[in-house]
Amino acid sequence: MPPGATSDLIDAQQMHRDYPDTFTVPSPDRLDALRPGDYVKVCRHEERFWVKLHGVDSPVLIGTVANDLEEPGNTDLAYGALLYCERRHIYAIMTAEELGPEYSRVN
Repeated sequence: MPPGATSDLIDAQQMHRDYPDTFTVPSPDRLDALRPGDYVKVCRHEERFWVKLHGVDSPVLIGTVANDLEEPGNTDLAYGALLYCERRHIYAIMTAEELGPEYSRVN
């Protein structure tokens, strides 16, 4: 990961391997289809949160934190903070189409 990357994100793929009956993750096809503007859910210090993707053309994805965080260990990640992650860190995906056009105009 590049300098400044958040390397302490939870590996969602490993969680799925450890708990396949109770823990689901996006399919490899969905992970490969990520585009700028999509939102992905990641986890750090037991808090899951959304990240708006801006760069998806390499193994390291670039995005910004898309909600306020409450976990004391996450105080360094304010709304809009730059965040680097990998596809293995993704718990859920929300595409621009799934959000709808009214949300895209506001945000």
